[in-house]
Amino acid sequence: MGRPMKRKVELAEGKVVSIECTRCEAMKLPDDFGRDSRNSIGRQSWCKQCIAARNTERYHEDPRARRRKNETAAAWKKRNPEKERAWGAESARRYRKRHPDRIKARGRTAYHLRDRLLGLFNRCMACGTTDDLTIDHVIALGQAGATNDPSNLQVLCRSCNSTKGDQTIDYRTDEQRELLT
Repeated sequence: MGRPMKRKVELAEGKVVSIECTRCEAMKLPDDFGRDSRNSIGRQSWCKQCIAARNTERYHEDPRARRRKNETAAAWKKRNPEKERAWGAESARRYRKRHPDRIKARGRTAYHLRDRLLGLFNRCMACGTTDDLTIDHVIALGQAGATNDPSNLQVLCRSCNSTKGDQTIDYRTDEQRELLT
């Protein structure tokens, strides 16, 4: 075990106001340090910026470490696909809960639009099949004037979507267009 580090801590009315980073020796706000329940003040001894810098240095110093990290992560994902999906869903839920303002500013998410469109139109607008449905952009995203707005989206089966490619073809009826505006 290492020796205990002594670092400067400023208090005001019994609360920690600033803490010294033991790496860069700068006085910073408590929020600039990660949490550490084992530490007497409940914060890590290095600030988040110093930890990020150290991790970046390590990452670039040893290319094999980078490859090992990627291989380890890929192997875990392959062994635990259900945990990977659950972790992704939980991570997204936490993000939405922490940042409702960002979600609101962004407007509808792709998943909301997809669910809405597939709920409204449960068959391909070109051939009428109900198998393997996808969301297609009437004006392909690579072209001028293309948006992710619902007025530029249509439901196509994978086969019709592949056949259409990046052409601008609108298979929607007037009634369907009306529902999407």
